[in-house]
Amino acid sequence: MGKIFSTLIDMSYPLKPKCLFCGSQENINYFGLCKYCVSLLPYISKPVCTRCGKPYSHGVSHDACSLCLNTEMYFEKGYTVFEFSGIVQNTLYRLKYGGETELADVFGKLMADYAAELKEHINLIIPVPLHIEKLKKRGFNQSWLICKALGREWGIDSSDKALVRLRYTESQINLSKKQRLSNVRGAFALNSRFKIQGKSVLIVDDIMTTGSTLNECSRMLKSGGASHVYALTAACPVHMDEPMADTEP
Repeated sequence: MGKIFSTLIDMSYPLKPKCLFCGSQENINYFGLCKYCVSLLPYISKPVCTRCGKPYSHGVSHDACSLCLNTEMYFEKGYTVFEFSGIVQNTLYRLKYGGETELADVFGKLMADYAAELKEHINLIIPVPLHIEKLKKRGFNQSWLICKALGREWGIDSSDKALVRLRYTESQINLSKKQRLSNVRGAFALNSRFKIQGKSVLIVDDIMTTGSTLNECSRMLKSGGASHVYALTAACPVHMDEPMADTEP
């Protein structure tokens, strides 16, 4: 009887929605956030690389980062929405390591809004895959959850079957350019049973450190016949771009 009464109360007086970032019940918008949390979102500010979307230092004379200038890039254009700092860093960690999977919907909606111009160019959205052992340990691929939310917003098909990760790769953040490229080379493969021929693909990840992982995934997609590949990530660390005359081994 008590459970029935409680259900009737809930139906008559539904709970106010809560901000998925902080829990506030005041002024919740379509993205599931309160006004205060929206004000804290660290959107990427210019200058950014015109090819991959990573931010780089003011005063650099070129309009692309050193990786894009000196490496064959396989995606047409990349977008990243936020700086990997503050409230975004905290909530991505809560999603990725704390299992708060509902946060993926927030990022999917925010990314769909930010990169709305991409919608008309895409007919398939896929995530950067996790290695099977990491997937078993974590229980989910956060990039796939974001990917599905993005697909729902745009009404575009999404799938996590196109690419597989063959091996673990170490973090890219402390590696040189050459090491970054070799670290991910051959780390991914196409699923031969998934038809990618002629498709215009958006590949999605939660965090872009250097862009090398997205580029390697894009290389594989292009080798499988994808007509176009674009990249979209939730966040990227703000870092100083390396100079054009870089001599790092």
